Amino acid sequence: MTHFQNIYSFFSGLFKLRKMIWQLAQKDFTNKFLGSYLGIIWSFFQPIVSIAVLWVVFSLAFKTGNKDEGFPFILYLTAGMIPFSFFTDAMLNGTTSITSYDYLVKKVVFKVEALPLIRIISSLFVHVGIMVLLIIVFSFYGVISFFAIQIFYYLFCLIAMILGFSLITASLNVFTRDIAQVVSVITQLAFWMTPIFWNPSNIPEKFLWILKLNPVFYIVQGYRDSLLYQVGFWEKPYWTLWYWVVTLVILYTGIQVFIKTKPHFADVL
Repeated sequence: MTHFQNIYSFFSGLFKLRKMIWQLAQKDFTNKFLGSYLGIIWSFFQPIVSIAVLWVVFSLAFKTGNKDEGFPFILYLTAGMIPFSFFTDAMLNGTTSITSYDYLVKKVVFKVEALPLIRIISSLFVHVGIMVLLIIVFSFYGVISFFAIQIFYYLFCLIAMILGFSLITASLNVFTRDIAQVVSVITQLAFWMTPIFWNPSNIPEKFLWILKLNPVFYIVQGYRDSLLYQVGFWEKPYWTLWYWVVTLVILYTGIQVFIKTKPHFADVL
C-alpha cells in the first residue's frame, strides 16, 4: 500500500468504528470517577479552581490585567487557559492510550488505532462542559458575538493536531514509558511559550514570529479572537495556512509511525 492509501485506510477505519469509539469514550470518561461521591463534578471542579487561583495571583496580587482592552483579565485568562488545558489533558491521555488498554491491544479483532481518539474524545467531554459555562460568563459580560461560532473550527484544528501527536507518542510509549514523562515536561514548557498570561502585542514583532511557530499559539489566539476580539480566522490566511501545513505533517507522520509500530505492540505489552 502507498502512503496515501495508508492514510485513507486509517481514517476510513476510524469512521466505520465511530459508534464504538463514542461508546468507549463515554465509558473511559465515567470510569475515571468510579467510587467518587461527586463523580464527574471533579472533572469540572479542578480546572475552575485552577483558573480562580491563577486569576487571584496574577490579576489581584500582581495587578496584571487587560483593562485597556475593555474586558476583565479573567476573560482573557480563561479564553486562553481552557483550550490549553484540553490540549494538555488530551495529549497525556492520548500518549498513554495504548498502554492503558493493553488488554484490548492483545485482542486480534480490536482496532488499536481507535484508542488514541477514544482518549481524546474522553477529554473533550470536560472541555465542552467548561466551554458552555465560559460562553455563559462571556455573555454576561456582553462580549459574545457571532464570531464565537468559530470555536468549532478551532476545536477541530486542535483535535487534528492532538491526534497526530498522540499517534506518535502513544506508539513510542509502548516501547519506553518515559515518553509520557517527556510529554508532560514539553506541555509545561509549551504553556509558558503560549500567550496564556502574556499578551502577544507586548512582544516585538521581530521575536513574535518565533513564538508563532508553536501551533498551540494559533489555537489559543483563535479562541480569544472568537470570544473577545471578534476576528475571523480568514483574516489571518498565512498563519492559518502555516498551522494546517504543520498539522497535516504531524498527522501524516503520526499515521506512518503508528502503522509501522503497530505489529509489535502485542509482543511488547
